[in-house]
Amino acid sequence: MKTRKALGILVYLFRRGGAPVSREELAEVFWSGAPREKASQSLRQALSQLRSLEQELGCSCLTATHAHMAAELGSVGWDLDEVSVLVEREDTQSLERASRLWAGSFMQGFDNLDPEFASWLLKEREALRTAFVTRLQPVLESADGAHDAERLEVVAKLILRIESANEAAHQALIGLYRETGRPELAEQQIELCERELRAYIEARPIIGKSAVFPGSHQARSAEVRDGQGPKSALPADFLQADADTIRLPKISIATLAARPRGVGKADALKDEIVNGLSSFQSFDLYQSEYEDQAAASVVTKFDDGELGSYLLRFRPEPELNKVYLQFEDRQTGKILFNEVVDLRQWSDAVEAQTVAFQTVSRVHAHVIGRLRNPRHEAPFAKWCQVEALLWEFSPDADSKALQILNDLERGNKNFSMTYAGKSSIQMKQMLYYPAKDYCGTPLLDEALMLAEKAVTLDPWQALNQRMFGWALILSGSIQDAGNAFTEAGRLNKMDPGNQMSVAEGLAAVGRIGEALQIAEKALTIFSSVPRMYYEYMANIYFAASEYDRAIEYVERAPLGSLMGLATRVSSLLCTGREIEARSILELYKDSYKKRLSASLFEQVSNKTWDQRINVFQDPKIRQNFMQGANMVRRSILGEF
Repeated sequence: MKTRKALGILVYLFRRGGAPVSREELAEVFWSGAPREKASQSLRQALSQLRSLEQELGCSCLTATHAHMAAELGSVGWDLDEVSVLVEREDTQSLERASRLWAGSFMQGFDNLDPEFASWLLKEREALRTAFVTRLQPVLESADGAHDAERLEVVAKLILRIESANEAAHQALIGLYRETGRPELAEQQIELCERELRAYIEARPIIGKSAVFPGSHQARSAEVRDGQGPKSALPADFLQADADTIRLPKISIATLAARPRGVGKADALKDEIVNGLSSFQSFDLYQSEYEDQAAASVVTKFDDGELGSYLLRFRPEPELNKVYLQFEDRQTGKILFNEVVDLRQWSDAVEAQTVAFQTVSRVHAHVIGRLRNPRHEAPFAKWCQVEALLWEFSPDADSKALQILNDLERGNKNFSMTYAGKSSIQMKQMLYYPAKDYCGTPLLDEALMLAEKAVTLDPWQALNQRMFGWALILSGSIQDAGNAFTEAGRLNKMDPGNQMSVAEGLAAVGRIGEALQIAEKALTIFSSVPRMYYEYMANIYFAASEYDRAIEYVERAPLGSLMGLATRVSSLLCTGREIEARSILELYKDSYKKRLSASLFEQVSNKTWDQRINVFQDPKIRQNFMQGANMVRRSILGEF
């Protein structure tokens, strides 16, 4: 679908079982913050999209009057109903199929459509969770231990997919693993149960490790420290993920101090660093209390494959007002860097974030930088290579990136950033280097569809929200675009690149004050500002009508972007410096001709290019930019 709200409306109606729902209710649920007239108009657009979908699929499920709407499934298939049927059958094969279908929460990724919809969604999820667990509980209880081991394991794991802190399902698996001679799985299940209960209900299970296998955890930890025992902390078949699950580099975080938590600044610094690492969603993070404490205080080696396994140690020294940080490679034992943080150098949360950023950026650079070497073949390593290519902003780099992304999609269809990356490439073809076979609206629709799929698969990934925001701007959905950029900024405050792109997007939709505040703060985070971000700053200041500042920044940006050249020329025209604008165009015309292939050069002749690269939504700013874009196009074509 063109927008997620159209799909949300369809699901909302389906869940009402064909009963009519007033248009007023739908407008309030999906556009609660918009004026009534605007909400009604948006609802009509969504209905038009749903009608188009009916036509394309050749089915009819919607009924609409001037006051009400309703929808019945009819011939439309829904995996939610399929899960219900499979659970009713109760046989092992059906339960396995149901477990595969239950890939996450109901309507996962749709929470941010609207606050009112999010409230409705929360209640629906709870109702579904309760209904399915209640139905599966008798199946779990009826399974006869080792005599029905396969069915017991399948139903217990299905319950845990639906409700991860369900202690009865954890206990059933622990008992089964003990009974069938798999002690390591039993102990790992105990630790997982403890972790889930701590996270969700702030309680500990009745069972304890010593009651199952006294001393086994300590013995295995000793074997690992001595270089013996398993290479991986988890058995290969333990709660095995789906085949296309993306594995990430592992970072264990240990606090080396024989004291309770509570030394204010030291704890705050650690929390900021952990939060920063988590916001990138590029690492599997583990707190040290989930591992053997003794193993965290000595050199420990884990061979965890090409993605790597690392340890970040914190050693607070309250008497000295310092925290000692050490980051090491657990596969080689090599210390990658040490840092000493003087706690007296900062006094508030903002300064704490700045201090933490230095550590987070170094960790990110070490781990991700290594994976960008093309010799690494793991899916996440391939993504790291794609990400580096995307930041080059060139057709050749994007071509290489697209080839890798196609390979990733074939093997990992649920990896969300694959679709965000493809959406980025589509949009760059429209804005930065339009190809000869550019097909206008279809390419834009595809970019939006890809970005929306990325957000649906993983709404907590800042890149996905950012690409969705840009696709929405190009599609004219300005309010939704602003919401997507806001969410991207919230999800990762530690990545200055993310913050700069968010600021540029907010400036384009007219939220100038927020954009300037975010961009100026992001610039202070960089130890050395990459030149490409000066073009971002130029666009932000252009949107703010500060044309002299825009010129100052775009002059420092790297040569090569037609959009950047248009910003520079537009700014010069807005400050009455047309002669200088023409001089700049004459100076760089030949250079841009060399940079543009024949096909790209031909496409610039299309007058829609002026409109296409104009992302600014304020009418006056948009008109000012259009003058510069028009002059750039005519100059490159030799019209003056």
